[in-house]
Amino acid sequence: MIFAGIEALRLGEVFGGARRRIILYAPPYGNFAANESVRQGLETALSRCGGTSLMACCLPLLSDDAWTREVMGLLRPQAGVEVIEKELAASRHFLHELQSLFGDRVELIEMPFRPSLPALIVDDSVYFGHFAHSPVLTPDGFWCVADVPVEALFAMARTGRVPEKTAREERAAFRIIAECAQALERGKRLDAKTVA
Repeated sequence: MIFAGIEALRLGEVFGGARRRIILYAPPYGNFAANESVRQGLETALSRCGGTSLMACCLPLLSDDAWTREVMGLLRPQAGVEVIEKELAASRHFLHELQSLFGDRVELIEMPFRPSLPALIVDDSVYFGHFAHSPVLTPDGFWCVADVPVEALFAMARTGRVPEKTAREERAAFRIIAECAQALERGKRLDAKTVA
């Protein structure tokens, strides 16, 4: 399914209904932090007994990687360096709060490479958008949803197998899963001290 704007995805409800996993691959997360419904949905899922885990990929700080400035220039074309630094700090602060509240259910990973798209994975659904050189920002762009066997596709990505005899939708979704799997495997793990 295709949606115009991320708000149409109703992420607060989506996150709140998660039973196994939430993977955030769409930094920075300042908009999530400012959205009470999204924040509450994440907290609901993470507080459920025996429930959901959260893996969140964040951008390196501006001083740590040259490509972060390029990505943020694409995501926030009108923002100056000071505004970008504040947004990256607010994003990390939000993730740190979740990690402080929910401990080992929340794993924070610094992206090891420039992301090619924003993606969110909730159980067996993949939500993905696109980047564009435009004054209309990513949240207001098109967002798509695909229901696929996420665990099986992650297993293939981890072992280096490419799905050959699967549905076209699964093969297409594998491209997104493979990028996320590489980031999760190669990214730097951040603890509460590193995030703050």
